[in-house]
Amino acid sequence: MTMPCSPGRALFEGNGTATDFPFSFKVWGTEQLSVTLTGPDGNSRPASGWNARLDDDGGSVTYLHDGAPLPAGWKLAITRNMPFEQQIDLVSGTRFDAEVIETALDKATAERQQLLEQLRRAVILPPTSDGTPEDMAQELLRARDEAVKSAGAAKNSEQAAADSASDADDSEQAAATSAEAADQSRAEAAASAAAASQSATAARQSAEAAAGSEGRAAQSAASILGLQVEVTTLDPGLPASGGYDPETGILHLGIPKGDAGASAIATPTSPGSVMPQTGDEDGLELEADGKLRVRKATPTQRGSVLASMTAAASAVPQAGEDGTLDASWTANCLHLSGGTLTGAVAEALQAVTGEAVVLDLKAANNFTHAVAADTTFTVMAHDGSSFQLGTLVLTNGGAFTVTWPDSFKWADGVPPALTAEGVDVITFFTVDGGNTCYAVHVMTGVA
Repeated sequence: MTMPCSPGRALFEGNGTATDFPFSFKVWGTEQLSVTLTGPDGNSRPASGWNARLDDDGGSVTYLHDGAPLPAGWKLAITRNMPFEQQIDLVSGTRFDAEVIETALDKATAERQQLLEQLRRAVILPPTSDGTPEDMAQELLRARDEAVKSAGAAKNSEQAAADSASDADDSEQAAATSAEAADQSRAEAAASAAAASQSATAARQSAEAAAGSEGRAAQSAASILGLQVEVTTLDPGLPASGGYDPETGILHLGIPKGDAGASAIATPTSPGSVMPQTGDEDGLELEADGKLRVRKATPTQRGSVLASMTAAASAVPQAGEDGTLDASWTANCLHLSGGTLTGAVAEALQAVTGEAVVLDLKAANNFTHAVAADTTFTVMAHDGSSFQLGTLVLTNGGAFTVTWPDSFKWADGVPPALTAEGVDVITFFTVDGGNTCYAVHVMTGVA
């Protein structure tokens, strides 16, 4: 399947009736969903006790708020919560299921859509800005602190004006009750009244300044809350772009799209995709977790070719649930399962060169070598007591001195005489991990 562009979020408002909330973006498990509630007080928190039903294109979430439908004034949001991980292990030289690759691409696209949805709710600096997100946060906090400080100053000024007015009343009362100091009291009252007027003027000016600071803070908050985002899809290969227009309050984003389908072929500037093919005859099966595993044999489909020391004749041996083999499974008991080997057997062949040559039975079991100088051979083999067979086709071995490994045991204890111009064939085998190799000179002088 393909992955259409999706915001990755579904938002609902409670109405006291609805308990089922649908969403139309792809997830592969309910653990990849987040359900968030926002109450009438504006506080948000994760929802609990919800259940989800998934289908190919989305699904729905069932939620009861304290045992009842979500009431009016509450909001519910459903978003993706994809883990940022990649668990598909593709092995070189094997077949891959196209569904495995496509599912991996779908999950990667869902993760990018999740990031895009979160980006649309974020505050982003323009590319020309020298500041950082931390600088913007500090600037907003400073604006808030200045607004709070101005409001506090206005309140203090109002209190000072009230205190001055109270002092004026006290002075007037003193003038009325003290005939001896009437003139002086009237002068003090006039001075107090002037001071009160000045305090009232200062209080009014402080209140106007506080109102202006609050208005500017409210305007800044409105600008942030009203931020709009416009996203433009760019052609593949173009760089992502972004910019903020302070006059319109719109954040412009340019996001390049990727290729899909027949166009998803690798080029020098655009990565493509590997499209391996596999079928039922391969003994592989794509499971629900997205992993490709060895399939167990069924009456209508065969599994992988496995043999076991415990297998019975005419019975198909089975692997474990995870496709692994236990210690009882060996490669030399195919006949016990009733299998028949037909067709040619292709063995590993390795051309070796040089004057110090290693015949490595772990890499190949047939070797060719054209002797051009005095040559010394050594043998490496798998550990253990398994039977390991090797063949060496040697050209012009008698023209130079050939030194065989100490582990080689020849008939009568004598190494063979090699031809100076022609081919000799040496066969050897070991049953003790290469400590002893029984060698035979099977052909000589082959022209």
